[in-house]
Amino acid sequence: MDVRKRNQLIDNYFNGLDQTEYPILRSSFTDSIHYRYTHEEEYRGIDEVMDYFENKRRTANTTHHLGRRIHGEEASTCEGTVEGELVHDGHVRGTQGNFRGAYCNVFEFDEGDSAIATITIYRRFIE
Repeated sequence: MDVRKRNQLIDNYFNGLDQTEYPILRSSFTDSIHYRYTHEEEYRGIDEVMDYFENKRRTANTTHHLGRRIHGEEASTCEGTVEGELVHDGHVRGTQGNFRGAYCNVFEFDEGDSAIATITIYRRFIE
């Protein structure tokens, strides 16, 4: 387990989301990335996952505040809070759609910890 590499990939993921930098996201994932929200949608493969980020993501202008990280042999977890705007039918809902939430993401990596292979997201909206 290479904690430094894992932390860099996790940072790239959250920075890519918050800055809407799709090349950063793409370069952080394996081609067979598995991206899932618990009890909601699930995406498999780099093309399907990137289509989700670019065209179907239901939040915009997010800021993730990273909290605790825990690294184990099989996976790493990161918990924190997020704020941003909700998107409906491709349009940001404006100030009426602002939200705050909490999350815990579980990251699994490829051999050598050089890319993210799976992300499982547990979240709840605070307001």
